[in-house]
Amino acid sequence: MTRKTIIKILIATLILALITNYTPIKGILELEKVYFYSTFNGELQTAERPFKGCNYSCVEMVLQEFKHNHPGASDTILYRTFKRNPLLIWRWHDYLFHPRYKLPYLHPEQVKRTAS
Repeated sequence: MTRKTIIKILIATLILALITNYTPIKGILELEKVYFYSTFNGELQTAERPFKGCNYSCVEMVLQEFKHNHPGASDTILYRTFKRNPLLIWRWHDYLFHPRYKLPYLHPEQVKRTAS
């Protein structure tokens, strides 16, 4: 590949990333996405469904309610049980700035194993 071809591909990728991260196209691409969360031992398991009215603030409220209803619980750290996929360029903005990606990752099978 020539240098011009590589530059054109990089520019096209950048433009595509900008369009899909900052326009309504992102909403169409994420229409059915559900994000799952859990504590390490599985006492609290919840989900975020952004396009069905339950966004990340709902997840935070559920966590606060759990902490309030279980004051002696030692397991109050919330983990995301979904990975980042750098090939999905329409999520790059979220990967950098959305609070859901600041949570530590826990593989879903680890939660099931410790929840029993």
